[in-house]
Amino acid sequence: MSYLLSVNSINRVNGLSQQHSKNGIKEPTTENRQQKTDNRKQTTENRQRTTDNGQQTTDNRKQTTENRQQKTENREQTTDNREPTTENRQQKIKQNSKNMKSYKDLDIYNLSLSLFYRTHGFSLKLPKHELYELGSQIRRSADSVATNIVEGYGRKRYKMDFIKFLTYSHASNLETICHLEKLAFLYPDLAIELNLLQKEYDILGAKLFSFLRYVENNWNKFE
Repeated sequence: MSYLLSVNSINRVNGLSQQHSKNGIKEPTTENRQQKTDNRKQTTENRQRTTDNGQQTTDNRKQTTENRQQKTENREQTTDNREPTTENRQQKIKQNSKNMKSYKDLDIYNLSLSLFYRTHGFSLKLPKHELYELGSQIRRSADSVATNIVEGYGRKRYKMDFIKFLTYSHASNLETICHLEKLAFLYPDLAIELNLLQKEYDILGAKLFSFLRYVENNWNKFE
């Protein structure tokens, strides 16, 4: 009986194997299992690469943020470095003012007088019909720059008077620059010398303005 059961079991297994073969169903082989394992490993590696790429992107964003922060700090540092320039100019004016014994010790006076001599001499090179037109006007305005500095210094004990004449001097400086611009347009052959004079009057104007602001805040230093 046992023998018959064993034979029947074997026949049943063989029958199933044959049936599977007919239907095209094959038993999984070791190679297929290995292939599946390799595919899983590849998928895991791909996920790891994706994670690494995501981490790299995050690192790049962080680096970009740090670079922006560094640029901002550099701009702030540049601004901080510019600040002392104004302070240094103000300090220089204060130092010169302490050593000032007369108007001849003022840089603005010496520069304005030197420019007046040059402007006066240049005006005589103009055509005859301009000698008493624009030539005369530019001579008067250039002279007024230096003259008002002297008159203002003579009233230095009175703050408002000193400021008033320095303001006149600054206004005459602007008038002179205007005359130079007109002459450069009308007489292009003289434009080179006129442009040089204009640049120096621009420098004088900046110095006059700085000194005027200093007097407004420190007028008692001149008493």
